[in-house]
Amino acid sequence: MKSRWLYQPSRGEVFKAISVKQPWASMIVLGMKSIEMRTVNYHYRGPILIHSSLSYYSNNEVRKLRLRLGMTPEAYRALPRGCYLGIAILTDVTIQRRHRDGSITYGLHISSPHMFKQPVKGPGALGMFQPDPLLWRQIRRQIMKLEE
Repeated sequence: MKSRWLYQPSRGEVFKAISVKQPWASMIVLGMKSIEMRTVNYHYRGPILIHSSLSYYSNNEVRKLRLRLGMTPEAYRALPRGCYLGIAILTDVTIQRRHRDGSITYGLHISSPHMFKQPVKGPGALGMFQPDPLLWRQIRRQIMKLEE
């Protein structure tokens, strides 16, 4: 059984978020994926909202991905997109790979994931961002429900 979410946001506090393509976003909040790869090193550590991107992979990438994960086309299409799925803790960011061109791939280490009872529809953004202030009340309500 998953542990309960112990960190409750105080009034006026807004968490940071990252948008992740499906199926990875769902896998993070389900505790099936603990490292998210990025090309940017983030210095922030703490609670982070997981937003499911509206973006899709190309048909060729989707086919490979579904075969790798054993997903049917219907299951892939049914994954929620364009919403906040849950919350976790960003505990560390480490270098995963140094490329020949000088670029670096970083791994965001994510722990204590919790899926919201009801996803919160809303826009994401590139990089690390703060959700639209108009959505924060709905997101906070979902965080509070994790204690029920």
